[in-house]
Amino acid sequence: MKNFWAFIFLLIGVSNLAVGQSIQRDFFGDLEYVSRNGHFKAKLDRDIFESLVYTDDNENKVTFEKEYLDEIYGNELNTEQGESVFFIGLVRQYRRDNGYIAKYTIDVFDRVVIEDNRQNKLVEGKDVFGNYTREEIRNGRRVYVKKELDGGLVLEMDQEKASLKKNIFDKWVYQDSRGNKLEFSRGTWKALNDRYGNNEDIFNFLTNELLYQN
Repeated sequence: MKNFWAFIFLLIGVSNLAVGQSIQRDFFGDLEYVSRNGHFKAKLDRDIFESLVYTDDNENKVTFEKEYLDEIYGNELNTEQGESVFFIGLVRQYRRDNGYIAKYTIDVFDRVVIEDNRQNKLVEGKDVFGNYTREEIRNGRRVYVKKELDGGLVLEMDQEKASLKKNIFDKWVYQDSRGNKLEFSRGTWKALNDRYGNNEDIFNFLTNELLYQN
């Protein structure tokens, strides 16, 4: 799960600093942010384990452990600009939140684990057969997704199920527990790929439209 969302704010966040917002390093070398009116402050520091920890005046605290940072960002946060942009992305994401606590890490099975204090949890990685898997707890609901080696996907959510697989005619077929079944021609599948880019995003689109919304 390559979460480079912070870098989407690349020059937007940095340019906003020119109109009165302040970001600088404190005595210990940690980044500090102060809003234009001085009413909101945030901080990004490295702890003794080399994890990055975001905190702010709204009692939000988000911890990115070193193993997660190395896996997802590589060396992108080792520069002044990279770390600053990452920080600004967090400020923008959490400044209107309150009391949010989360941790991003890699477990002993090399899976990405994201867990917060609102009973949400995501575990993403590979099973013993090398298949991609993602398990989420969202608002008390369990969502499990497995990607097979041939690109097929299977989803389980409470009593609901959905799959996207190739049939014997080498065509992709979506079907779910609500009776929906779609077989895609090669032209239609190409159009979906051109629009969404990969099987996971196509599957997400189909489940959102056909499974979650009904």
